[in-house]
This record gives sequence, structure tokens and C-alpha cells, in this order.
Amino acid sequence: MRILLHAPDLISRDGDAGGVRKELLLRKAAAESAATEVVLFDRWQPLEMDDFDIVHTFMPIAGMRPFAEWAMSARCRLVDRKSVV
Repeated sequence: MRILLHAPDLISRDGDAGGVRKELLLRKAAAESAATEVVLFDRWQPLEMDDFDIVHTFMPIAGMRPFAEWAMSARCRLVDRKSVV
């Protein structure tokens, strides 16, 4: 199983960015401990949405609607902390 972990640009994934970054990395580590491959979304890297089974939207925001629609059009399960689509 492959999971794409999407976080909004306002969350720094580099350096010591505090609690939000730590939670993001803890979720990644927890999924990887269950023999799951987790990829952090990087808008500057080419990506085929069909390569993923699940897209986890970490801290979804209003501006990510086009991203969510792209994921659902590729038949990925779209999940956040509270729901599964």
C-alpha cells in the first residue's frame, strides 16, 4: 500500500518547525511501521496520483479543493483525521 501524505504549504517539513511538523512526521512513521510506503507531497516533484492507494490530507484547508478533486478522480481514497471519502 502506498500513501501520499499531503500537507499545506504553510507547514514546514524542513528543520525544526515545531509541533505541527512533529505530528506530521509521527503519522508518517506510524504508517511506515505497518509496512506501508508513505510519500510526503512535494508540489515541485512530478507525481502520478494513480501510484497511490490513499491520500491523507494532513490539516486540510479550503485552497486544497483542486488537489482533493485530482486525488478522487484517480480513485484514491481521500482521508483526513476525522473522515474517509
